[in-house]
Amino acid sequence: MFKSFFNSHKIQSVAKSTPSLVWLAIIWAIGIALVNPIGDFPLNDDFSYGRTVYNLSDLGIFQFDDWLAMSLITQVLWGAAFTAVFGFSFTVLRFSTLVLAYIGLSACYLLARDLGASRGLSLLAALSIGFSPLFFSLSHTFMTDIPFFSFLVLSVLFFNKFISRGHLLSLFLATFFAIAATLVRQLGLMLPAAFLLTYAIRALIYPQYRQFKDLIIAIAPLITGILAYVLYLEWFATVQDLPDNYDDISRLTKRLNKDFWLGTMQRIGLLVSYIGLFLLPVILVTSRFKFWKNEEGERFALTILQRKIVIGLVLFLIACLGVGVAHVFWGNIFNGIALGPTLLKDGQHFSNIPKFTPNQELVVKAMFFGGGILLAFSIIPVLFKSFKKENLQCISALFGAMNILIYGGFLMLETLFFDRYLIQLFPFVLILIFTVNKKRHQKYSTWALIALLVMSLYSIGGTHDYLAWHRAKKEALEHLTQEMKIPINQIDGGFEFNGWHRIPGQKKWVGGKSPWWIENDYYAVTFGDVKGYKRVKAFPFKRWLPPLQDSVFVMEVKYR
Repeated sequence: MFKSFFNSHKIQSVAKSTPSLVWLAIIWAIGIALVNPIGDFPLNDDFSYGRTVYNLSDLGIFQFDDWLAMSLITQVLWGAAFTAVFGFSFTVLRFSTLVLAYIGLSACYLLARDLGASRGLSLLAALSIGFSPLFFSLSHTFMTDIPFFSFLVLSVLFFNKFISRGHLLSLFLATFFAIAATLVRQLGLMLPAAFLLTYAIRALIYPQYRQFKDLIIAIAPLITGILAYVLYLEWFATVQDLPDNYDDISRLTKRLNKDFWLGTMQRIGLLVSYIGLFLLPVILVTSRFKFWKNEEGERFALTILQRKIVIGLVLFLIACLGVGVAHVFWGNIFNGIALGPTLLKDGQHFSNIPKFTPNQELVVKAMFFGGGILLAFSIIPVLFKSFKKENLQCISALFGAMNILIYGGFLMLETLFFDRYLIQLFPFVLILIFTVNKKRHQKYSTWALIALLVMSLYSIGGTHDYLAWHRAKKEALEHLTQEMKIPINQIDGGFEFNGWHRIPGQKKWVGGKSPWWIENDYYAVTFGDVKGYKRVKAFPFKRWLPPLQDSVFVMEVKYR
């Protein structure tokens, strides 16, 4: 079995894919170099994850930060491996994520190849994901999104290999990476759960898969994953008490109120529009937008019920898109011209950051709406694929659909709905697209490359600006603490600075001040003028996106 697997599939597949993976590495490295990810400062929530790595690498103890809300241990060990060699800094942690991001993109490429896509189309798919604004920006942080994505897509790759080829080594590797994903975020358990559901449905369709060994194969990954997670919790309990934020599943029921369905339609619209726009290069070259015909140009024979389902689904998606695109700038990462959360005193309400004009907003919203429509037209043919005896790609599509339903269900219930949560759906959507669209159609190839180039330039420029203003913020805070000798407890330096320097157990919310662990806000770093403060010093920086030249400011309260 092992000899057959390595000789027939793994080695040959990797050998043939090497040139494309080298090109992927080169392009990825160029994007990183243009951004310049160097800077010893935390970004977004990664002050907390960095603190846990610091405790392990520099203090030699497992002590999780009390901001923790997920498993995290796989990511901590990954980051600690890099800091053991290069020393602790957020720059080192950032590079650890960039390496893991490349591994995840390589797995996306290999997954596309396994689904029948050509090398060029598979590379296009990997680049479209890698240079989408959400993925690219998050790759330059130590947030959990990219580590979770990379282990998730590795697991999906090997689950798909097992579905198509039946090698037990693939199932073992799929389970291993699913556990690795689960120990970054608990939701990694959705992978073996989706695999179990896929096998159960396949058994209902095909009688030959109703044997006892099939039951063992179907349920073993989930049992193993649950057991690994339970053992992790037992170990965690020996290290420290679970933080208050950890595993608080009660929040999943808070949205079950009279506004649930409208909010759900909005979230579905956002989900479809974001993924449709960011995967637009792939959609343009794979889909002919004739969803009533299969890849060979033959018409699908639709029953009356199927026609009603399709018409209803299309109308529902259009309604969801109409509701959703009105809120495309709500995000945690995508904020219009700016990329990345603007977590300074005056940034939380987006009052002093670059914005689109009303006409520009209208154009961008139209692009999101169009991307969502094109995505729907590229996936709807999956509904018409009959589950024939040897049609294993439909089983792969079923596995992708089960994951979308489970993860999508979580997103519909989760109180916090951030745009960065959507990147985990990319590989499953690719499975659905490539199930019925394996060929590259040259008609829209030029437009696809233009779309990829425009998206890449925006992602690189926005991420460059995100790190540039953080470097300026770091200068401003060093001016306050080192030159002006201001105590840290008198400074509102924004979410990341306050979080990194907070006292354990310090309350997050303080009345009348910023909501981020403030004791006294006599001084603050801001994007612009704030009522009740006067400017002390400006720290200019260059943007690549409008307004090109910008500054952050050290502010002092006028009256105490």
